[in-house]
Amino acid sequence: MPPAPLTPDRLGTETDTEDFALAVQLAAQSGGHVSQATLQRRLRIGYRAAAALQDRLLADGHLTGTALAAEREEHRAKALRAHSEATAAMAAYEASGRYDLPRDGWSCYQDAAQAARDALAAARFYTAPGAPQAPNAERPIPTCR
Repeated sequence: MPPAPLTPDRLGTETDTEDFALAVQLAAQSGGHVSQATLQRRLRIGYRAAAALQDRLLADGHLTGTALAAEREEHRAKALRAHSEATAAMAAYEASGRYDLPRDGWSCYQDAAQAARDALAAARFYTAPGAPQAPNAERPIPTCR
């Protein structure tokens, strides 16, 4: 039976210890690296909890730092590409003056704007401490009519 999803009340509990033990086992089986996606699937946890678990595994010497850094940089680059695509769609909506028509795979301007915000938050999350942050792209969002 899969473990219960990781929630704040589960942190620091026996279940959290079981999650860590399973993560250590997964890291040992994979030769010093277990991806964030694997932790999410196997432990039924979110990406922030999986990233925190990876940090804990790294601190305890169960993961290699280079593989972890490469994975996080890949996630950051993917998030920045998604932000760029969504921002380009927002610019197309703004240029046309119509915010409510589907275009380029987006249902409306708000859809593209939300995707841009989500991608920017993900890029900031995956940015290493001390590294340059992703740009701030907050702007007012017209409503879809």
